[in-house]
Amino acid sequence: MRITEKAWLRIRFVEAGLAALGLVASIWYGYCRVDAKLTEICVRNVKGAILGIWVLLPPIWFWVEYFFIYKNLDSEVRPELGQFKYGQQLSAKIWLAVVSLLTALYFHGAITGRG
Repeated sequence: MRITEKAWLRIRFVEAGLAALGLVASIWYGYCRVDAKLTEICVRNVKGAILGIWVLLPPIWFWVEYFFIYKNLDSEVRPELGQFKYGQQLSAKIWLAVVSLLTALYFHGAITGRG
């Protein structure tokens, strides 16, 4: 199955939107305080799960994007391999920064020994 330019743009738009929404929600949750309804253990487990998702999903997406999307793009639409790799390298660096930020935000107390 070949992927057209319209489908490629749609994929890129959805990808960027989901990543942005996920990042905003993840950072927002990092600022949530423990209230009477949630125990600290529950909050820590949820934060660990969110961080786990951020650690695993982007590399899986990079793999899917290359092997199942990029390779199936129409030749007129497909960017040069060098451009595609450059985009994935930039995305990987942003992903590493996000994971680092979330780790510090979620577990700063445990890291610094204050919680």
